[in-house]
Amino acid sequence: MQKKIILLIVLGMFQSLVSSASKLLEYEEPVALCIGDIVFHNNVEPDLCLYYKGNKLQLDVACDKQFLRLGQVAVAQQLINIVPYTLYETKATQEFHVLIASKPDFASDENTITYMYVPNNTSYKFYTLSAARQHNEIQGADECLWNIREDSLPDDRVIPDDTIIFLFNADYIQGLEVKTWPLNSNVRFIPSIVMKKTISPDDIMRAIIEARMIAVDFDTIHHHYTKVHRKIENKTVLMIKQ
Repeated sequence: MQKKIILLIVLGMFQSLVSSASKLLEYEEPVALCIGDIVFHNNVEPDLCLYYKGNKLQLDVACDKQFLRLGQVAVAQQLINIVPYTLYETKATQEFHVLIASKPDFASDENTITYMYVPNNTSYKFYTLSAARQHNEIQGADECLWNIREDSLPDDRVIPDDTIIFLFNADYIQGLEVKTWPLNSNVRFIPSIVMKKTISPDDIMRAIIEARMIAVDFDTIHHHYTKVHRKIENKTVLMIKQ
């Protein structure tokens, strides 16, 4: 009888451990919506190419006109001078990077992409964003922001995995502009990528077209769906929009 009681206790403890392990496996880190944008000083077609962690980022732009292309009805995008984009990242993230380069490349081992890098003959701008907090004297409350540091890639010019990649001529970039957000907000504001005022509209349009051509290769190795996270009770539900 005593052996049966001990056996039942052991089985109960085992089931408890299994249940706890299962709950740990179900846990997903809370995520935040991250909003960024690219600021031009003239109106452009907002067909820009940005990537992050294997995904092509969705641009939050409206399509408002229809036209004929090769006998089919297509949709044109409105010309704008601020092009917003979004991504989702865990709230615990304290650092990531932004890279602007016209023609990054990727290394592969047979059919597997091992890493991406910037060739030696390609100019680039590379920034490290570090999470920080500051006190807003006007509102009398703390707020959050990203501290910006312009860096160089390693000697091998390999791009870190946690990098927003913007395909564009880096020589046209003025820099990044910091934005702040409330301390307990579920939204993070990525610093704006700001173009130089001295670059002509024709040069900007040429850079956009060149980036689209480079993106043909990049698009084949990146996912083309948007990840939308919704926090429901204590779990994070992942929805995929095609």
